[in-house]
Amino acid sequence: MALTSRLAGIEPDATARIQQAESAAQEFDIPLADALILYGGFTPELVAREVAAEAGLRYTSDPLASIIPGIDPEAALQVGWRSALRIGALPLYRDGGTLVVLTLRARNRPAANHFAEVFGVDNTEEILTTRAAFIQTVERVFSDQLAREAVDLHVRKRPDESARSVLSRGQILTGIALVGALVFGTATAGFVVVRAVLLFSSLVYVGVIGFRFFASASGNLENIVVDVSPQEAQERTHAELPLYSVLLPLYREPAALPHLLSAIRNLDYPPHKLDVLILLEQDDEQTHRALADLPVPAHWTVLHVPAGYPRTKAKACNYGLHFARGSYCVVYDAEDVPDPDQLKKTVAAFSRTSSVTMCFQSLLRYTRTNTNLLTRLFSMEYHYMFDFMTPGLYAMSLPVPVAGTSNHFNTEKLRALGQWDPYNTTEHIDLGIRIAVESQTVGVLRSTTSEDANGRLWNWIRQRTRRLKGQFHTFLVYNRNPVKTMRNLGIRGWLGFMLFVGGTPLVYLIAPVLWMTVILGLLPQATGILNLITPLVLYLSLTSLMLGNVISVYMLMLGSFHRRQYRLIPYTLLTPVYQILHSVAAWRALWQLLRRPHYWDKTDHDGAGESAP
Repeated sequence: MALTSRLAGIEPDATARIQQAESAAQEFDIPLADALILYGGFTPELVAREVAAEAGLRYTSDPLASIIPGIDPEAALQVGWRSALRIGALPLYRDGGTLVVLTLRARNRPAANHFAEVFGVDNTEEILTTRAAFIQTVERVFSDQLAREAVDLHVRKRPDESARSVLSRGQILTGIALVGALVFGTATAGFVVVRAVLLFSSLVYVGVIGFRFFASASGNLENIVVDVSPQEAQERTHAELPLYSVLLPLYREPAALPHLLSAIRNLDYPPHKLDVLILLEQDDEQTHRALADLPVPAHWTVLHVPAGYPRTKAKACNYGLHFARGSYCVVYDAEDVPDPDQLKKTVAAFSRTSSVTMCFQSLLRYTRTNTNLLTRLFSMEYHYMFDFMTPGLYAMSLPVPVAGTSNHFNTEKLRALGQWDPYNTTEHIDLGIRIAVESQTVGVLRSTTSEDANGRLWNWIRQRTRRLKGQFHTFLVYNRNPVKTMRNLGIRGWLGFMLFVGGTPLVYLIAPVLWMTVILGLLPQATGILNLITPLVLYLSLTSLMLGNVISVYMLMLGSFHRRQYRLIPYTLLTPVYQILHSVAAWRALWQLLRRPHYWDKTDHDGAGESAP
């Protein structure tokens, strides 16, 4: 072909690479131009320029500089960004009876047919460019629409399930009524109301922790996990594997970036079926500079999430979903190292499950667990959550919140569900409840993603504040109409949601109140305090705390035993101290819920990667 001859003449060492690309194009039935980039190692700019020369077309490497100033915005808006991405072409302007278009492919017949229908033109003049340049042009031309859609689509599709408003009118009126009743009751009935509140708090505290214990004892990870053998994962040919989108939302992550890119490059999935989308905040200059200095594969796409309110991971993922082309999509965090065959295993898992499964959650494994006390406690907590709590929720047929990473979705079902809620700071928990509301299910896949345990105190508090605030969001959203939620989830599902999603932060809020009651009541000069709270309240509070902490210690031990991390077990005795940290985060989350409800408390990652535990 003239194209390969031209490339061979430009780069003297190109012959072997061209032969490799030609073999790949034939074997995988993909365009030669794509194979030259993916399997031949040629730059997209060089290939596009030579394809344009062969076809007698104009070529531009920088549409933003050379074309945008003269573009007809009305023509572009008439087509819209969805159609532009679907057909790989964008109308620029009319030149007499000819429509000048920017295109990804020479002789783009689908685009010509679409433009003939929209504009009534028979002649188009194509200007060829690279995929990266085309995507950047679409981002620039449709910047306002793309930004609005990332924030507003969920609100439009599911207005009653958005955390944009923290409290509904009914909830505000109910809250005012409760506060008024407490004030009036205290003023008229004295200390009876205070005692009643403390008694109720003790019962809630024991009830929620008891529920967690019962759920943990009900499930077995081995009964719910989907096993895909390495041999089964490799059975599908490249032609049988679907296009898979990988979303990498990043914000102020220059240190973690090399580690993440290396992990994604190690995924065992054919390059022509892998749609990697790096999501950078538009004003995140430090990560932009770090990325520019790294060897990013030519077929990956870098997107620029518009700065604006709210600045959340969910908004970034919604923005990335605009451009995602895969039948399936997955979200990875900055510090993640997924198993290389995780995507192939997920495809196999989806093929053998029912149509109601819209998501598979991979298992998480925490590394650097022995760095300090906090990493040990953090790791034990998550071992218990994934190995016992989640299986227990499955066993009891209760809603199962997905994790914030390594969750693999059917892309079209995710879009139909309204994507992520950009106003919820724990978007994955909200999504897990929404999946249950729609009678869809989440599966658990035996494939591991490694993450570093969070070992810096303030970093941990910020992360846990964000998570607990998101649980407040989700609890309030699905209790705007509790009867409707109860009808969708069933009474048992609704109670499970109340105890797990709402009860978790509530327990951490209650704990300091119970501790203060016990401490004050046991002081030598506590006669006046005992007259206020009575010995019954004191000893019930003490019993609740003792019982709750014993159960919590036992549950963390379970996780360590199951993961065979025996040297972590002595540290479970520090669980009461760990719970105090949770209470700090819970009260901070409640304050933020009232003052800065959608603020994303950033968790920093050092990018150190996995080290020996």
